[in-house]
Amino acid sequence: MGRPKNPKAYRRTSGVYLIQNTITGRKYYGSTKDLGNRFATHKCHLRSGINPSRQRQSDYDKYGKKAF
Repeated sequence: MGRPKNPKAYRRTSGVYLIQNTITGRKYYGSTKDLGNRFATHKCHLRSGINPSRQRQSDYDKYGKKAF
């Protein structure tokens, strides 16, 4: 994930985002009304091993956070 330098700056900012595994090329597109909060949620779920996407979680576990 292209990590924002200050995720709090994106709070209450709506938009479309992309999570891409730079090793496999797999992509996930999403949209939200609060980019800062959504980014933090994705990051927390992946770190905790509870991401709803089995494929994305498996990729994160295998390749690590630097691949996203």
